[in-house]
Amino acid sequence: EYRLGELEDAVDRQELISLQGVIRQPEDIALYRAEMEDFRTGNVEGWRLGNVRWVRDNDACRRDILERLRSDGPLTARDLPDTCVGPWRSSGWNNNRNVTLLLEQMVLRGEVAAAGRSEGGKRLWDLAERIYGDDPTYHEVEGTDFAAIANGCISVTPLHFDLTDQAGVERLGG
Repeated sequence: EYRLGELEDAVDRQELISLQGVIRQPEDIALYRAEMEDFRTGNVEGWRLGNVRWVRDNDACRRDILERLRSDGPLTARDLPDTCVGPWRSSGWNNNRNVTLLLEQMVLRGEVAAAGRSEGGKRLWDLAERIYGDDPTYHEVEGTDFAAIANGCISVTPLHFDLTDQAGVERLGG
């Protein structure tokens, strides 16, 4: 059980991490590495393809953000440059939020991560490698459900894994 302030402090100290708005144990990141790789390589289907294309179209902005975080991070979205050549397609809710939406796509790609909050309460962003640490794959983390599946065993813990993703299932050895 955590009090809100204790939880925020644990995230700031990186004892816990925030991934896609959910607070997790740092070692859980290994469960998401394959999915992050799929987003980086464009190995996705359906509506996700549009997001991958938008990130590719704005690759220069993505690289600008990575460089800025590398040199000055962690930073708020407001501190990062919006050099997008194509805005996020929106019906209004997300107008003028290119940087925030690009950061969220970069989280899915495993490039950036939430790094706590600024004194003003704004979300801080940094390079994922600084937040998540080393880059183990799900196969290398002994004792995880993904490692069990990769070794031909059955997982009894529900996993966040799309079983209709044939390429992903094949990578797991199924």
